[in-house]
Formats: sequence, structure tokens, C-alpha cells
Amino acid sequence: MSNRRYAMQSLWTELVALNFQIDPAVLQTYLPPGLQLDYFNDETYVSLIAVHLRNVRIWGLPMPITRGFQHVALRYYVRRRVGEEYRQGFCTIKSFVPSRFAAWVLHVVFKTEFSHTWMRSQVSGFGSPNESEVPTVDYQWKYQAETNRLRVRARHRLQRGGTDSKMNFILNKDYRYVVSRGTTLEYQVEWTPWTVWDAGHANFQCDSKSMFGAAFGKYLSRRPVSVYIGEQSTVNLFRPNAI
Repeated sequence: MSNRRYAMQSLWTELVALNFQIDPAVLQTYLPPGLQLDYFNDETYVSLIAVHLRNVRIWGLPMPITRGFQHVALRYYVRRRVGEEYRQGFCTIKSFVPSRFAAWVLHVVFKTEFSHTWMRSQVSGFGSPNESEVPTVDYQWKYQAETNRLRVRARHRLQRGGTDSKMNFILNKDYRYVVSRGTTLEYQVEWTPWTVWDAGHANFQCDSKSMFGAAFGKYLSRRPVSVYIGEQSTVNLFRPNAI
């Protein structure tokens, strides 16, 4: 398939998802036109996502950030009815990257704001041939001069869940939705399956009230209901369609 059909291509080498239950009434005010909230076992969720993107290509052209860049975001889950099927996807509340250039490029691609902030990460155990070594991730970033930190250590590798598993509901989404000038844009997502672990230890220190707003800070201050660590997925997004 021609690269020209993609808005963005990338390799996500490691990912952490901290997942929190949330009152659906909080999310309703953010819901784009044409979409519904998506539920898992009658519950709605937000996820704090930390991921490293490498080998990024924009509209088929390589992005000149040789080592890639980190990305921290808060997202929630939606669906769109098309005929007799539902398309499951996600929307983002707010996104952060460590490069002004990356923030500008992603704003152009996704028609939505990406905030620039200092950020760094350290990881180990990914791709290790030693089965006793599990992945660990340590993310740090700043917001309003405060340092936030996410430290996660994997416990054990999970079996690939079925389509009705919580892991699949959180990690495997075929669409991303954004609103640009009052119009909802749909980006189809093409991805390869993750290798996934759950967390044996997770430490999350974040001024989530300042970063994402008081309504979300209330829920992100609680213990996450699940924590997933994903290793290496090729994630490509097609050029968007207005719905």
C-alpha cells in the first residue's frame, strides 16, 4: 500500500497504559458530534498513556527526529455506528510531547493541540532474550514547573486476549477521532499486535488536576484499575475522513 495514503506511520517501541474508571457524565461534555461513549462491562474508562514513537513518517516522509520522541496523553473510548456495525476508537483529552517541532507537526496532522514540555524516559527489559527479565519504564515530565513521574515494572506476560477482553478494549483501537473547527475527523488506525504485560508495581505521581482539569484529577488520584505495558507495535494512521 502506498505511503501516500497514510497521514502518519510510526513504531511504538514501548507503551504504558494506566486505566481508571470514570463517571460517564464527565466525558459527555467532551464527546465529539456523531460519536457515543464506549463501555466495557457497563463502565467507562480514561487511560494515561506514555509511549515512545520511533521511525515516524508524516505523509510518507521521514520526520527528522532521529531518536523519535515520547508522548504522554489522557484518552477515553468512543464508538461510532456505521450501518449495522460499531467502529471503536478513542479521543484524547490532552497530549504532551518533548519537542516543539513534534508538537507543531502533530498539530498539523491531527488538527488538534499538542503541548510541548520537558520529558525524558528510561526503559529496560524490552526485547530481552532472558525470560526472567521483565520490562521496566520510568517516565518524567514537567508541567507548570512541577515534575511528574510514572514508574512501572511488569509482572508477567499476558496471553493475547479475545475481542471481549479489557486488554483489547484499552489497547487495540481501529480509529482515532478528533474535532477540528466543529467537524469530527475519523482516522482509521492500522496496527500490529502488542506483546503485553500487566504491572507488578506502578508508581504514579502527577498533578493531574492541573494537567487535565479538576474533573479528571479526582479520578486520576485513585488507584488505577489496571496497568498494561506493551512492547513494539507498528501503528499507522490513514488520512482522515470527515463524518
